[in-house]
Amino acid sequence: MQKKHLVISHIAIYKPQNKYMINILYRQTALLQSPLASGDIPAYYTIDVQVTWRIPEIKAQVKMGATNLLNRRYFQYAEDPEIGGLYYLAFTYDLKL
Repeated sequence: MQKKHLVISHIAIYKPQNKYMINILYRQTALLQSPLASGDIPAYYTIDVQVTWRIPEIKAQVKMGATNLLNRRYFQYAEDPEIGGLYYLAFTYDLKL
């Protein structure tokens, strides 16, 4: 199988305390042929975003983001389940022992 894809845009903004990132990915229609399954995979695009806030006073950071922000369901391989959006929120703390 030959995968074709084109990254249309990657934007990252870094500030001393924060980081903002946006990725837009477009994948062209592809024909998948393998022993397990064969078929056309329709074209799709995804938008991924992530924001990170650093809190240096307590040596921590908060990260919030989404993969496939618009929850546009798509297939990566023939006969695979559809992939939807993934949303997350994380808090990390730097514990120095």
